[in-house]
Amino acid sequence: MVLKNDLKDEQTESRVDINFEQGLPVEFDIFTAKFHFVDLAGSERLKRTGATGHRAKEGISINCGLLALGNVISALGGSSGRVSHVPYRDSKLTRLLQDSLGGNSRTLMIACVSPSDCDFVETLNTMKYANRAKNIKNKVIANQDKSSKLISQLRNRITQLETELADYRQGRIVMSTNGMETFNDHYRENLLLHADSAQLRIRIKALQETVEMMKARNIQLLAEKEESNFERPLGNVVLTLSKDLEILKLMINFFLKLLFFRTMLMESNATAEQLRRQVNHLKTSMSNNFYLNAVDMNASIYNDLPASPTSVLILEAKADIDRMKRSFYDDLEDNRTAGNIASPTPLNLESATNDEAETRKDINDRCLRNDRLLTENLSTDSSVGEEYGFDDDDEDDRAERECLKLRDDLVELQQEISIKERLVTELERSELRLAEVRLTYEKKLAELSVRIAATEAERDRILAEMESKNSKKIDVEHVKKVREEYEKKLNTMREEFRKLQSVEREHRRMQARQAAELQQLVKLRSELSEMKRAKVGIFIVKIQLIQKLKEETKRARVIETANLRKLDGLEKEARKKDNMIRQLMNKDRQRELFLKRSTDEISRLRQQQQSHQMIHRKITQKQIITKMEEELERRVNERRQLFDEIQRLMDQFVKMRKVNERDVIGELIDGNQEKLQYVENQINEIQKAIIEIDNDKDLLQVH
Repeated sequence: MVLKNDLKDEQTESRVDINFEQGLPVEFDIFTAKFHFVDLAGSERLKRTGATGHRAKEGISINCGLLALGNVISALGGSSGRVSHVPYRDSKLTRLLQDSLGGNSRTLMIACVSPSDCDFVETLNTMKYANRAKNIKNKVIANQDKSSKLISQLRNRITQLETELADYRQGRIVMSTNGMETFNDHYRENLLLHADSAQLRIRIKALQETVEMMKARNIQLLAEKEESNFERPLGNVVLTLSKDLEILKLMINFFLKLLFFRTMLMESNATAEQLRRQVNHLKTSMSNNFYLNAVDMNASIYNDLPASPTSVLILEAKADIDRMKRSFYDDLEDNRTAGNIASPTPLNLESATNDEAETRKDINDRCLRNDRLLTENLSTDSSVGEEYGFDDDDEDDRAERECLKLRDDLVELQQEISIKERLVTELERSELRLAEVRLTYEKKLAELSVRIAATEAERDRILAEMESKNSKKIDVEHVKKVREEYEKKLNTMREEFRKLQSVEREHRRMQARQAAELQQLVKLRSELSEMKRAKVGIFIVKIQLIQKLKEETKRARVIETANLRKLDGLEKEARKKDNMIRQLMNKDRQRELFLKRSTDEISRLRQQQQSHQMIHRKITQKQIITKMEEELERRVNERRQLFDEIQRLMDQFVKMRKVNERDVIGELIDGNQEKLQYVENQINEIQKAIIEIDNDKDLLQVH
């Protein structure tokens, strides 16, 4: 069975689409194709199938169609390459497959064969039939609209001409005396200058990396000298600002911790509300109140409870806030005394809200003075840059951004301090509420334990009175009822007592967790202090590093100026090199043309030699295949004769009655079977040889 697959380019549609990014119409082509999937029936031999009647006519029709299709394939894939006539009209099948076989199409044929030895001849014919389909060579061309193709070419030409016109207008291309187009000398000079500028930029980047390494080294050295006093006023200002920034970071961490403890207090309040509801329920369930001296027994349970660390945390937070405020305004006072900033108004810790505006004013004055100091320190270097045509706007902008950032950090610090004070106050109130709830729970637990003891005493007293009376007058049912009633009350109160004890254990766990958080807070404080000591020197040395960066930039500018002076001499050498390059390019072009002609001649001769070798190989293979087919036919006939002889001997063996005659016939049968085995081996070897030769032929055709 053969499967025929055809790919056919049928039509092309042109459509105009709008490019929304540029607003220009863009034409593009849409190609469509059609597939022909054809399932061809295999050829039939009437002698082998034994078909008659309508089945025989159908087989004959199939064979005629396959024969006509084979003739068309042979005509299209002829070795000469010229097709005089293709018999498409010999059958309906070839007429239907006319578009799929020739013209603007691609053909694929899949052959299904049988692995059985008895079908070897049919398999070989099928492979040959399919092999002929590979020889069909069609030139597939896209059916593009000529008008759209012409429009596309014209648009490309217009774009090219507009580019050339722009080059002429800008002076990049000029006409020489001999009519040749050449690039302008100024344009070449600009290209060289751009290349040199790029190299100098790369060198400046390398110098900047060196400066960064020097910065890191200076920071390491200055961190070791953080205790020393700096006489420069700008260094004092930067030191004060760095301290304020560290205070701000510390307050942010305090704020996060306070939020965590506030959440813990809310959880404690929820637990207290639950306990309060349980106590109220216990009150309603108790009908009688008894008094016994059992308060001391239960009160001892709560005497061993650890003190809540929340109050300690509140006191420490308030002390840290006051200490940071004092340190902040002491630094402002020191800077005012040194003459760096304006004199701030003394701040009272109890009236932080009224003095907040004055503090912000002092911070603004200090930052303005820092700006002036930065401007004075950088003005000297900027004059050098203006002399060579460069400026220091990047350095000035960076210093200004740093000062503004520090100013914003200090303003946010005051806001965070006021927020932290309000949070500390709220935390104190929550601690008081928690203490009141704790006392209430202790009181309720004591009352509950007293009630339990009183109920047990009353139960024992009533039972004793009833036993002391006359045994004849005792009502057993009444005693049992009273005992069950008191047992029920005691069980209820014990259950409530166990619940309160579980709540009390949960409260202890919460207190332990608060203590752990307090330890973690102390650890974080120590880490922050270490980070503060390590980071103090960073802001102090910024101006010094900027100065060093300026010096390195100066050196780079001097080198760049020297390089610019060398450009005039290099331009002349570049022109000479360009002329030499043109001459060498002309020589290379001529040599390439000569090599191309030589290569084409060699390839043509090789193709002729390969074609002659291919023809000789095909002739040799054809002769070998013909001889092998004759040998195969002879061996098949011999095998058939041996089959017939063995069958005849078997019939005689069955008819014979004598033992001697049967032995003779048996020996003949064994000899014929050995001959048959030998003939079959020869047939298999011949078939393998034919298949190998066909495979070699296919490989040669592919190559």
